[in-house]
Amino acid sequence: MTGMAEGAAVVRVGAKAAGPLRRRLFPETSDPALARHADELAGKVRRRERELRAQLSAAPSDVIAVEITVDAKAVDGAVQVTGLTEHVRSLPEPRRVLIHGEAGSGKTVAATYLTLGLLDHRDEVADFPRANVAVPVRVNAAGWNGRQHFSRWLIERLGSDYGLHPRVAKALVESERILPLIDGLDEMDSVEAAYEALRKLSREPWKGRQLVVLCRTEDFEDLRRHAADARLASAATMEMRPLTHRQTIGYLASQQAKDHVPDDAWTDVIDRIEHAPTGPLATALRTPWMLALAVVAEQHDAGIGTKLTRFDDADAIRNQLLATQVRAAVAGTNPEGEFEDYTEANVTQWLATLAHRLDDRATAGQDGTTMQLDEVWELAGPIRCRVLYSLVCGLIALLGLVLSFLAPAPEGPTWLDAAVWTWLPLLAFPLAVMVVTSGPADVQARRLAWRRPGRAWRHVVARLTEPIAIALCVAVICAVAVVFGGMTGRDALTIAALAAPGCLAYGLVNVLSVDSDEMYELVMHETRLLRDDATAAVVIGGLTAASIWGGVVGADRLGGEPDGSLLTPLYTAGYLGLIVTLLYGVATGRYLTAMALFAMTGSFPDRPARFLDWARRGGLLGVSYAAYQFRHETFREWVKANAPRPPDTRPAPNAVRARAERWMSAIRDRVRRAA
Repeated sequence: MTGMAEGAAVVRVGAKAAGPLRRRLFPETSDPALARHADELAGKVRRRERELRAQLSAAPSDVIAVEITVDAKAVDGAVQVTGLTEHVRSLPEPRRVLIHGEAGSGKTVAATYLTLGLLDHRDEVADFPRANVAVPVRVNAAGWNGRQHFSRWLIERLGSDYGLHPRVAKALVESERILPLIDGLDEMDSVEAAYEALRKLSREPWKGRQLVVLCRTEDFEDLRRHAADARLASAATMEMRPLTHRQTIGYLASQQAKDHVPDDAWTDVIDRIEHAPTGPLATALRTPWMLALAVVAEQHDAGIGTKLTRFDDADAIRNQLLATQVRAAVAGTNPEGEFEDYTEANVTQWLATLAHRLDDRATAGQDGTTMQLDEVWELAGPIRCRVLYSLVCGLIALLGLVLSFLAPAPEGPTWLDAAVWTWLPLLAFPLAVMVVTSGPADVQARRLAWRRPGRAWRHVVARLTEPIAIALCVAVICAVAVVFGGMTGRDALTIAALAAPGCLAYGLVNVLSVDSDEMYELVMHETRLLRDDATAAVVIGGLTAASIWGGVVGADRLGGEPDGSLLTPLYTAGYLGLIVTLLYGVATGRYLTAMALFAMTGSFPDRPARFLDWARRGGLLGVSYAAYQFRHETFREWVKANAPRPPDTRPAPNAVRARAERWMSAIRDRVRRAA
């Protein structure tokens, strides 16, 4: 009886311990559970939007009033973005809105206030009805190609951005508990992609569901020219109008009235705009972004107002104000802790490093406008970073080789023991060094995924064709050797035992690997590229180690004289698995190497991912799909002109090769003339 009681107690303890694991793997999706998940998501969204608002220095007291038109009809009075929530909520169901405005009109700020305003309204609802109030979630359209089903993309984005389990995210989306605010329609790959996105959102199941889309007016007009039906079905169109000269004057006057601002700080600018309401100064300051940059510039340069009146060209005025972008981004950042080194001079130099590198890539015939996180290592010097990472891999391989010879081998080694303890390490070391050292310059982050859009079993079978063919070739060779070569059946089975786990692991990796075409069908997050690459490398290395260990143990058992130890080949399997991890994780390895070089040289932050994300949130960089780019070409040119090329960067390998070829051609010409 005591034994039964103890057994029951063990079962209860095991069930209690397995409960959290079961809930993590299979979370509940009942209505009460979804209500809890929605409240938790709302809290995460609120924290992220408040952080973005702080990064944009968009406190309620600093927001500039703009005129909003709804379906080409002006809303009475000047409306601040802080009150945009009430206008959206006053629209008839299902409250579908397309907001557009020119660059710098404050669309992202408006989206942030709209998201927070809708969250505040949701919090005011009682617990029971709140379960049916959708959670507003702002997502960037740059990672959507327009062809993928929007619900599927949104589910993946919720998991990527907020860590929701796919099952929970799917239940929230399908039960209409998510209100997506799609920002950056203009940041999609092409006009065709944006057009396909609007078509997807205008069809079932999203045709009658609430959502908000934001894009630039210029891109919105391009869409209308691209196709007459380029619109968001059943949606109210809101345009954030440029500031009138009266609004500009009123805002500058309110700033001038503040205690810490000199009484005549904006007098010259106000006078010039009053006398020339359509002149270059009024034109340059007609967007909240440029107007805010001017106010920030005054905090650091008391004479900026007088300087601006000396320009006779709106573009020249904008270029002058672009110089304050970095200053504004730094001013809105806590100068302590992890952002301690984010000074104006450092940020300008770091951005110049990025700008010069993009120029080098354009010269070499590569993409000179964007850079992904798995390409950041190029900023540390492409050749130097590749060589240093190769040396690190070589040292790791050499250390493993030395340890393998120091470890005691089993007594009376067979041919299998000799291969495991001697030849495999000897072959793995030079192979690792050669492959990693001569690796391609344009490495791409890897990714493993089972679920992908449009996946069918025929694709899985196609991926298994190669490993199955290898296994069949091994079987045929062994059969021929047994029949005509005198090989014993036991030796053939031993070879098969060695090959079978490897083919199985290779087939699994082949099925899970995502190729370049499928990569664009999956949701891509600019900050998760290297995390996915590192995960793929570790999984592939682990499968390699497991297949080697299983093959060696199986072959040893079939060999007829097992030594009785399963740990004997474990070191070799782990060693080779580590080498494979280093070979497959080249993008992550070079990124880590670049971090070390950045820490020593200071040419770029030693945490590049954090800096690039900070620059994106601060309005210095934009995101196109999963790559970073300068938001404005004029700002990029200004950065290059105001910060020298750091000595730690070198042209791309292709550019070096082209330069060497030009030198050799010049030498040949001189020799030919001398002869």
